[in-house]
Amino acid sequence: MPTTATIRLAELRAALADGWEIVQPIFARPLWSSVNDSRTAFNFVLQRERRVRLITVPHDLAVERFIHEQHLTVDTP
Repeated sequence: MPTTATIRLAELRAALADGWEIVQPIFARPLWSSVNDSRTAFNFVLQRERRVRLITVPHDLAVERFIHEQHLTVDTP
């Protein structure tokens, strides 16, 4: 069964294929559903025309690889 991170990363890739663009930086923040803020999530702000969208992807190796491959800037607290 796919993880939440895998599902959200697929959603992000689909949005990019549909013409959405990532607005940098990416925001790395504690995952709001984490009990003690021990898990990190990456918040991707997307823009297309005059519309804005947010996709939050929990941290895992695949999203780290995606960020590295896309040469994205990450803002950490």
